[in-house]
Amino acid sequence: MSPTAQTAGKFVPSYYVTDALTSLFLRGASISSPTILLDLIVVSVRSIVALLIGIVLFTKYGKA
Repeated sequence: MSPTAQTAGKFVPSYYVTDALTSLFLRGASISSPTILLDLIVVSVRSIVALLIGIVLFTKYGKA
């Protein structure tokens, strides 16, 4: 893959999930390794941010 595509891929959450699964299953990393924990933190933070943005947009524009 080109360096530009690799850099752009880091903005997609599936990159971190794939990296964690690859580390677990193919590289034999433990669940508490720093790589797995970092990937979990990145995916969790992005999910929380997306949820908060959704809540803010729903309260502003949603019909309830």
